Amino acid sequence: MPKQSPASLVTVIIPSYNTGSTIGRTIDSILATGYPYLQLIIVDDGSKDDSLEVIQRYAAQNEWIEFYTHPGGRNKGIAATRNLAISHARGEYVAFVDADDTFLPNRFNVCIPKMEADPSINVIYEPYRLVHVSGSRSEDMKAGQTESIINECSDEELFMRVLRGSGMPHTTSVTIRRTALLDTELFPPLKYCLEKPLWLKLYCRGGVRPGAAEPVACYYLHDNSTCARHEDTRAFRFEDVMAYLNVYRWMNQRNIRGKMQEAVRSLMLGKYMHYTSYARSLRGRFFSDIVCAPFSVLRVYPSAGLNPKFWWATARMLMGATNKAHV
Repeated sequence: MPKQSPASLVTVIIPSYNTGSTIGRTIDSILATGYPYLQLIIVDDGSKDDSLEVIQRYAAQNEWIEFYTHPGGRNKGIAATRNLAISHARGEYVAFVDADDTFLPNRFNVCIPKMEADPSINVIYEPYRLVHVSGSRSEDMKAGQTESIINECSDEELFMRVLRGSGMPHTTSVTIRRTALLDTELFPPLKYCLEKPLWLKLYCRGGVRPGAAEPVACYYLHDNSTCARHEDTRAFRFEDVMAYLNVYRWMNQRNIRGKMQEAVRSLMLGKYMHYTSYARSLRGRFFSDIVCAPFSVLRVYPSAGLNPKFWWATARMLMGATNKAHV
Protein backbone atom coordinates (compact mmCIF):
# COMPACT_ATOMS: atom_id res chain seq x y z
CA MET A 1 0.00 0.00 0.00
CA PRO A 2 1.41 3.46 -0.91
CA LYS A 3 2.65 5.56 1.98
CA GLN A 4 1.97 9.23 2.65
CA SER A 5 5.48 10.73 2.68
CA PRO A 6 5.38 14.52 2.18
CA ALA A 7 8.98 14.62 0.90
CA SER A 8 8.41 12.56 -2.24
CA LEU A 9 4.62 12.27 -2.32
CA VAL A 10 3.12 12.21 -5.81
CA THR A 11 -0.48 13.33 -6.26
CA VAL A 12 -2.10 11.57 -9.22
CA ILE A 13 -5.26 13.24 -10.54
CA ILE A 14 -8.03 11.49 -12.46
CA PRO A 15 -11.04 13.43 -13.81
CA SER A 16 -13.94 11.07 -14.45
CA TYR A 17 -17.08 11.41 -16.55
CA ASN A 18 -19.02 8.28 -17.51
CA THR A 19 -15.89 6.13 -17.32
CA GLY A 20 -17.25 3.16 -15.38
CA SER A 21 -15.99 0.74 -18.02
CA THR A 22 -12.38 1.99 -18.02
CA ILE A 23 -11.50 3.74 -14.77
CA GLY A 24 -10.79 0.46 -12.97
CA ARG A 25 -8.09 -0.29 -15.54
CA THR A 26 -6.63 3.18 -14.96
CA ILE A 27 -6.49 2.76 -11.18
CA ASP A 28 -4.99 -0.72 -11.53
CA SER A 29 -2.24 0.72 -13.73
CA ILE A 30 -1.37 3.26 -11.02
CA LEU A 31 -1.16 0.45 -8.47
CA ALA A 32 1.08 -1.48 -10.86
CA THR A 33 3.72 1.26 -10.80
CA GLY A 34 4.64 0.11 -7.30
CA TYR A 35 5.51 3.67 -6.32
CA PRO A 36 5.34 3.80 -2.50
CA TYR A 37 4.28 7.41 -1.93
CA LEU A 38 0.98 8.22 -3.63
CA GLN A 39 -2.11 10.33 -3.15
CA LEU A 40 -4.73 9.49 -5.78
CA ILE A 41 -7.47 12.08 -6.22
CA ILE A 42 -10.48 11.24 -8.38
CA VAL A 43 -13.10 13.88 -9.14
CA ASP A 44 -16.32 12.78 -10.81
CA ASP A 45 -17.83 15.32 -13.18
CA GLY A 46 -21.50 14.38 -12.93
CA SER A 47 -21.36 10.86 -14.36
CA LYS A 48 -24.61 9.12 -15.32
CA ASP A 49 -23.22 5.58 -15.52
CA ASP A 50 -21.75 3.33 -12.81
CA SER A 51 -18.54 5.37 -12.44
CA LEU A 52 -19.39 6.37 -8.87
CA GLU A 53 -19.83 2.77 -7.76
CA VAL A 54 -16.52 1.70 -9.31
CA ILE A 55 -14.63 4.63 -7.77
CA GLN A 56 -16.19 4.15 -4.34
CA ARG A 57 -15.26 0.46 -4.39
CA TYR A 58 -11.59 1.27 -4.98
CA ALA A 59 -11.65 4.11 -2.44
CA ALA A 60 -13.08 1.80 0.23
CA GLN A 61 -10.18 -0.62 -0.29
CA ASN A 62 -7.39 1.98 -0.48
CA GLU A 63 -7.15 4.81 2.05
CA TRP A 64 -4.76 6.77 -0.18
CA ILE A 65 -7.53 7.20 -2.78
CA GLU A 66 -9.63 10.35 -2.30
CA PHE A 67 -12.92 10.89 -4.12
CA TYR A 68 -14.71 14.20 -4.75
CA THR A 69 -17.63 15.53 -6.77
CA HIS A 70 -18.78 19.01 -7.72
CA PRO A 71 -21.51 20.55 -5.52
CA GLY A 72 -24.82 18.93 -6.35
CA GLY A 73 -23.10 16.36 -8.54
CA ARG A 74 -23.03 18.84 -11.41
CA ASN A 75 -21.09 18.53 -14.65
CA LYS A 76 -18.61 21.42 -14.88
CA GLY A 77 -16.10 20.27 -17.49
CA ILE A 78 -12.59 18.91 -17.35
CA ALA A 79 -10.86 22.20 -16.46
CA ALA A 80 -12.96 22.78 -13.33
CA THR A 81 -12.70 19.08 -12.47
CA ARG A 82 -8.90 19.02 -12.64
CA ASN A 83 -8.69 22.31 -10.73
CA LEU A 84 -10.87 20.96 -7.93
CA ALA A 85 -8.55 17.97 -7.63
CA ILE A 86 -5.47 20.22 -7.57
CA SER A 87 -6.98 22.18 -4.67
CA HIS A 88 -6.83 18.96 -2.60
CA ALA A 89 -3.32 17.95 -3.70
CA ARG A 90 -0.68 17.52 -1.00
CA GLY A 91 2.11 15.98 -3.05
CA GLU A 92 5.36 17.70 -3.91
CA TYR A 93 4.73 16.43 -7.45
CA VAL A 94 1.54 16.18 -9.52
CA ALA A 95 0.74 13.78 -12.35
CA PHE A 96 -2.42 13.54 -14.44
CA VAL A 97 -4.11 10.60 -16.13
CA ASP A 98 -7.50 10.51 -17.80
CA ALA A 99 -9.90 7.78 -16.75
CA ASP A 100 -9.54 5.84 -20.01
CA ASP A 101 -5.72 6.00 -20.19
CA THR A 102 -3.09 4.11 -18.20
CA PHE A 103 0.33 4.41 -16.63
CA LEU A 104 3.05 1.91 -17.46
CA PRO A 105 4.98 0.27 -14.57
CA ASN A 106 7.98 2.57 -15.14
CA ARG A 107 5.89 5.76 -14.81
CA PHE A 108 7.82 7.22 -11.86
CA ASN A 109 11.15 5.38 -12.18
CA VAL A 110 13.07 8.26 -13.77
CA CYS A 111 11.12 11.47 -13.23
CA ILE A 112 10.88 11.46 -9.43
CA PRO A 113 14.55 10.65 -8.69
CA LYS A 114 15.58 13.28 -11.23
CA MET A 115 13.35 15.98 -9.69
CA GLU A 116 14.39 14.99 -6.16
CA ALA A 117 18.05 15.40 -7.11
CA ASP A 118 17.59 18.80 -8.78
CA PRO A 119 15.13 21.26 -7.16
CA SER A 120 15.45 23.59 -10.16
CA ILE A 121 13.51 21.10 -12.30
CA ASN A 122 9.82 22.03 -12.40
CA VAL A 123 8.59 19.70 -15.13
CA ILE A 124 9.64 16.33 -16.53
CA TYR A 125 8.17 15.30 -19.89
CA GLU A 126 8.41 11.72 -21.15
CA PRO A 127 7.22 9.63 -24.11
CA TYR A 128 3.83 7.92 -24.19
CA ARG A 129 2.42 5.07 -26.23
CA LEU A 130 -0.56 5.70 -28.50
CA VAL A 131 -3.11 2.89 -28.59
CA HIS A 132 -5.83 3.15 -31.22
CA VAL A 133 -9.11 1.56 -30.14
CA SER A 134 -11.59 0.64 -32.87
CA GLY A 135 -14.67 -1.09 -31.49
CA SER A 136 -13.44 -3.87 -29.23
CA ARG A 137 -10.06 -4.05 -30.96
CA SER A 138 -6.97 -2.21 -29.74
CA GLU A 139 -3.91 -1.54 -31.87
CA ASP A 140 -0.67 -0.47 -30.22
CA MET A 141 0.70 2.13 -32.58
CA LYS A 142 3.94 2.50 -30.56
CA ALA A 143 3.92 6.21 -31.22
CA GLY A 144 3.58 9.39 -29.27
CA GLN A 145 7.09 10.81 -28.86
CA THR A 146 6.80 14.54 -29.42
CA GLU A 147 9.62 16.44 -31.06
CA SER A 148 10.56 18.00 -27.72
CA ILE A 149 11.20 14.55 -26.26
CA ILE A 150 13.51 13.48 -29.06
CA ASN A 151 15.91 16.41 -28.63
CA GLU A 152 16.51 18.22 -25.36
CA CYS A 153 16.45 21.98 -25.87
CA SER A 154 16.07 25.22 -23.94
CA ASP A 155 12.87 26.31 -22.22
CA GLU A 156 12.54 29.16 -24.72
CA GLU A 157 12.86 26.79 -27.67
CA LEU A 158 10.22 24.49 -26.15
CA PHE A 159 7.98 27.54 -25.76
CA MET A 160 8.48 28.53 -29.39
CA ARG A 161 7.85 24.96 -30.57
CA VAL A 162 4.42 24.97 -28.93
CA LEU A 163 3.64 28.29 -30.61
CA ARG A 164 4.62 26.73 -33.94
CA GLY A 165 2.31 23.77 -33.30
CA SER A 166 4.83 21.16 -32.11
CA GLY A 167 6.54 20.22 -28.87
CA MET A 168 3.27 19.76 -27.00
CA PRO A 169 3.68 17.08 -24.32
CA HIS A 170 0.90 14.69 -23.39
CA THR A 171 -0.62 15.32 -19.98
CA THR A 172 -0.47 11.65 -19.01
CA SER A 173 3.32 11.51 -19.34
CA VAL A 174 4.23 14.78 -17.62
CA THR A 175 5.18 15.25 -13.95
CA ILE A 176 4.97 18.75 -12.47
CA ARG A 177 6.29 20.24 -9.25
CA ARG A 178 3.19 21.42 -7.40
CA THR A 179 4.54 24.90 -6.61
CA ALA A 180 5.16 25.50 -10.32
CA LEU A 181 1.70 24.20 -11.21
CA LEU A 182 0.01 26.55 -8.74
CA ASP A 183 1.86 29.53 -10.21
CA THR A 184 0.26 28.91 -13.63
CA GLU A 185 -3.24 29.67 -12.27
CA LEU A 186 -4.15 26.08 -13.24
CA PHE A 187 -6.42 25.19 -16.17
CA PRO A 188 -8.43 28.02 -17.79
CA PRO A 189 -12.20 27.49 -18.34
CA LEU A 190 -11.81 26.10 -21.85
CA LYS A 191 -13.01 22.81 -23.30
CA TYR A 192 -10.66 22.11 -26.19
CA CYS A 193 -7.54 24.24 -25.60
CA LEU A 194 -7.21 24.11 -21.82
CA GLU A 195 -3.77 22.46 -21.81
CA LYS A 196 -1.88 24.74 -24.19
CA PRO A 197 -1.87 27.72 -21.74
CA LEU A 198 -0.55 25.43 -19.00
CA TRP A 199 2.41 24.21 -21.07
CA LEU A 200 3.27 27.68 -22.33
CA LYS A 201 3.27 29.08 -18.79
CA LEU A 202 5.36 26.20 -17.47
CA TYR A 203 7.87 26.55 -20.32
CA CYS A 204 7.98 30.28 -19.64
CA ARG A 205 8.78 29.63 -15.95
CA GLY A 206 11.62 27.30 -16.95
CA GLY A 207 13.07 24.16 -15.45
CA VAL A 208 11.52 21.80 -18.02
CA ARG A 209 13.55 18.67 -18.71
CA PRO A 210 13.17 15.27 -20.44
CA GLY A 211 12.94 12.09 -18.40
CA ALA A 212 12.81 8.47 -19.50
CA ALA A 213 13.61 7.48 -23.08
CA GLU A 214 10.92 4.77 -23.08
CA PRO A 215 7.13 5.38 -22.93
CA VAL A 216 5.74 5.74 -19.40
CA ALA A 217 2.01 5.84 -20.19
CA CYS A 218 -0.60 4.77 -22.73
CA TYR A 219 -3.02 7.16 -24.41
CA TYR A 220 -6.07 5.38 -25.83
CA LEU A 221 -7.46 7.04 -28.95
CA HIS A 222 -11.06 5.95 -29.60
CA ASP A 223 -12.94 6.21 -32.88
CA ASN A 224 -15.57 8.40 -31.22
CA SER A 225 -13.17 10.78 -29.49
CA THR A 226 -13.12 14.46 -30.42
CA CYS A 227 -9.53 14.16 -31.65
CA ALA A 228 -10.41 11.22 -33.86
CA ARG A 229 -13.51 12.84 -35.38
CA HIS A 230 -12.04 16.31 -35.91
CA GLU A 231 -15.40 17.74 -34.85
CA ASP A 232 -16.08 21.07 -33.16
CA THR A 233 -13.37 22.68 -35.29
CA ARG A 234 -14.89 26.15 -34.98
CA ALA A 235 -15.04 25.92 -31.20
CA PHE A 236 -11.47 24.64 -31.08
CA ARG A 237 -10.12 27.47 -33.18
CA PHE A 238 -11.99 30.17 -31.28
CA GLU A 239 -10.72 28.72 -28.00
CA ASP A 240 -7.22 28.79 -29.46
CA VAL A 241 -7.49 32.58 -29.55
CA MET A 242 -8.72 32.62 -25.94
CA ALA A 243 -5.85 30.34 -24.91
CA TYR A 244 -3.20 32.76 -26.18
CA LEU A 245 -5.05 35.66 -24.57
CA ASN A 246 -4.96 33.78 -21.26
CA VAL A 247 -1.19 33.29 -21.54
CA TYR A 248 -0.56 36.90 -22.52
CA ARG A 249 -2.51 38.18 -19.51
CA TRP A 250 -0.55 35.85 -17.23
CA MET A 251 2.75 37.12 -18.63
CA ASN A 252 1.63 40.72 -18.17
CA GLN A 253 0.71 40.09 -14.54
CA ARG A 254 4.22 38.76 -13.90
CA ASN A 255 5.93 41.49 -15.89
CA ILE A 256 7.38 38.94 -18.32
CA ARG A 257 8.65 40.78 -21.38
CA GLY A 258 10.82 40.01 -24.36
CA LYS A 259 10.79 37.57 -27.25
CA MET A 260 8.33 35.06 -25.78
CA GLN A 261 5.69 37.63 -24.86
CA GLU A 262 5.94 39.37 -28.22
CA ALA A 263 5.55 36.02 -29.98
CA VAL A 264 2.36 35.30 -28.02
CA ARG A 265 0.97 38.77 -28.71
CA SER A 266 1.63 38.55 -32.43
CA LEU A 267 0.16 35.07 -32.73
CA MET A 268 -2.89 36.01 -30.64
CA LEU A 269 -3.74 38.91 -32.92
CA GLY A 270 -3.15 36.88 -36.07
CA LYS A 271 -5.42 34.10 -34.87
CA TYR A 272 -8.06 36.61 -33.77
CA MET A 273 -8.24 38.06 -37.27
CA HIS A 274 -8.17 34.65 -38.93
CA TYR A 275 -10.39 32.47 -36.73
CA THR A 276 -13.05 34.70 -35.18
CA SER A 277 -14.88 35.34 -38.45
CA TYR A 278 -17.25 32.46 -37.74
CA ALA A 279 -17.21 32.39 -33.93
CA ARG A 280 -20.67 33.98 -33.65
CA SER A 281 -22.16 30.74 -35.01
CA LEU A 282 -20.94 28.83 -31.96
CA ARG A 283 -23.46 27.72 -29.38
CA GLY A 284 -24.61 29.47 -26.19
CA ARG A 285 -21.77 28.94 -23.77
CA PHE A 286 -19.39 30.90 -26.00
CA PHE A 287 -21.65 33.96 -26.38
CA SER A 288 -20.20 35.98 -23.51
CA ASP A 289 -16.67 35.14 -24.68
CA ILE A 290 -17.52 36.30 -28.19
CA VAL A 291 -18.93 39.64 -27.03
CA CYS A 292 -15.99 40.24 -24.67
CA ALA A 293 -13.26 38.97 -27.03
CA PRO A 294 -12.46 42.24 -28.86
CA PHE A 295 -12.35 44.22 -25.61
CA SER A 296 -10.12 41.58 -24.01
CA VAL A 297 -7.68 41.73 -26.91
CA LEU A 298 -7.61 45.54 -26.89
CA ARG A 299 -7.00 45.59 -23.14
CA VAL A 300 -3.72 43.72 -23.56
CA TYR A 301 -2.89 44.91 -27.09
CA PRO A 302 -4.22 48.51 -27.48
CA SER A 303 -2.43 49.13 -30.77
CA ALA A 304 -4.58 46.42 -32.39
CA GLY A 305 -7.31 49.07 -32.51
CA LEU A 306 -5.29 50.92 -35.14
CA ASN A 307 -5.44 47.95 -37.50
CA PRO A 308 -8.50 47.99 -39.82
CA LYS A 309 -8.31 44.20 -40.14
CA PHE A 310 -9.00 43.91 -36.41
CA TRP A 311 -12.27 45.81 -36.70
CA TRP A 312 -13.25 43.94 -39.88
CA ALA A 313 -12.77 40.59 -38.11
CA THR A 314 -14.67 41.89 -35.07
CA ALA A 315 -17.60 43.09 -37.17
CA ARG A 316 -17.86 39.78 -39.02
CA MET A 317 -17.73 37.88 -35.74
CA LEU A 318 -20.46 39.92 -34.05
CA MET A 319 -22.70 39.80 -37.14
CA GLY A 320 -22.39 36.03 -37.29
CA ALA A 321 -20.53 35.90 -40.58
CA THR A 322 -18.92 32.56 -41.33
CA ASN A 323 -15.87 31.88 -43.45
CA LYS A 324 -16.37 28.30 -44.64
CA ALA A 325 -12.70 28.01 -45.53
CA HIS A 326 -11.88 28.13 -41.83
CA VAL A 327 -14.29 25.40 -40.72
